[in-house]
Parts: sequence; structure tokens; C-alpha cells
Amino acid sequence: MQDIDIRKWITELIKAAIYIALTLAYVILSELTPVYKYIESLLSKKLLISLCTLLFLLLFSCIAALCCLLFELRKMARKKPLKLKYGVLWDDGKNPFCPACEKPLSGFGYRKNRASGSCNKCATVIYLDIDSMDFKNINDLKDSV
Repeated sequence: MQDIDIRKWITELIKAAIYIALTLAYVILSELTPVYKYIESLLSKKLLISLCTLLFLLLFSCIAALCCLLFELRKMARKKPLKLKYGVLWDDGKNPFCPACEKPLSGFGYRKNRASGSCNKCATVIYLDIDSMDFKNINDLKDSV
């Protein structure tokens, strides 16, 4: 999904939530007032207060879940895709990432006469695909990414 599609979807979701909340408020205030008086005559005050509290907690939980969902969607929208070059992934800041788990790489140097970096997360050694370059350190690669 592209960044713009997610933002449009979030906007529509917020509009729908506001519409539903206003509709529920209208129904509760206009249509359920006579029903409330009837229910009040049938139930005890303690039970009625308990039911209203439960309804409020349910509504609050739904709003909290919606906020968490929106936060996660915004976080996903901000995540930039990584680009593959020399056998590793690179971000816009020219930082290398593991191609397997997408975590930052460290420990660059030579292993078995080949330039490589290691991933601390998945404990693998990533050999860089640089046959034509004279690799001295990671900054040489950053300049060409």
C-alpha cells in the first residue's frame, strides 16, 4: 500500500467513527429516553448504573482500540522501503540492513577474503557482493549507494 492510500483510509475511518458516534448520540437522546424510563421502572438503580458503566467501558475500549490502530497505521505509513544493493538492504540515510530480518548490520570487515558484515539479530554473516570495488570500510560503500 502506498503512503497516500493509507492516509486516505485513515481519514475515511475517522469520518466513519465520528458519524457513528453522532448517530448513536442522536438515537440515545431522542429515541431511547422513553425506553429508559420503562427500563428504569423494571430494574433496580444499582443494576441500571452497572449496565451504563459497562456500556461506557465498552465504548471507551472501542475508542482506545481505534486510536491504537490509527497509531500503527501512521507508523506503517512513515516506514520507508529499503533498497537492495551489494547484497544488503540500504535505507535513505545510507545505513546497511540485514536482508533476512531487516535489522541494522554491524561488524564490517573481511572474512574469508571477502567483505562482509554481521547481523546481531539473526546471527548471520552477510557477504557483500562487491567484486569490482576496493573495499576498505563501510563508508566506501555508502558513497556509492
